Amino acid sequence: MGKMLTNRDASLKVLEILNGSDSRNILVKMLLQGYEPNQEPYLSMMLQAHYDNLLSDLKSRCRIFVPKGRILVGCLDETGILNYGQVYVRITMSKAELQSGDQSFFRKVDETTCIIVGKVVVTKNPCLHPGDIRVLEAIYVVELEEKGLVDCLIFPQNGQRPHPNECSGGDLDGDLYFISWDKDLIPHQTEAPMDYTGRRPRIMDHDVTLEEIQKFFC
Repeated sequence: MGKMLTNRDASLKVLEILNGSDSRNILVKMLLQGYEPNQEPYLSMMLQAHYDNLLSDLKSRCRIFVPKGRILVGCLDETGILNYGQVYVRITMSKAELQSGDQSFFRKVDETTCIIVGKVVVTKNPCLHPGDIRVLEAIYVVELEEKGLVDCLIFPQNGQRPHPNECSGGDLDGDLYFISWDKDLIPHQTEAPMDYTGRRPRIMDHDVTLEEIQKFFC
């Protein structure tokens, strides 16, 4: 990772991972035009910021890059087509994925995006209980493809319990979910999800005061 600060090829590789295959990124443009990462001041400063951010994530969150995976915002299948146990995900492919010989999980839509098809593992940080890890089936759905939903994880509205809630008690108000199609990361069996049912609200015999809110918060 440290090579990104001095080596142009290494810098390009890291930026492609961070930004997909977007050649419009100003830093990618500068590198392609021949600027050296350790000589041009603006380029050097921005790469240093990226490097510091990656190190911070690694040290504080133990966030490790998984090539065959994404961290995506969770969304609801408004069509109602997805069944319990299914998800839909269309991603922007990185340069490495576009050039990879293993395309078994990809159903290409256009030159830059594809739909993941097959068994996937889905979870949400913090993942503290074995049942927070769910093994689901990513499927192709024409209606969802036509909606143009890209780089988000679509969960079904059908079933007795929402998959997001099974993953560490998550919901769909902006929570981020990890999904991977790496066969080595998909467990052969899963545990039952933990019960994340919220507490029943207290029924008050009067209007809640500001002092009561402050006391509850503290």
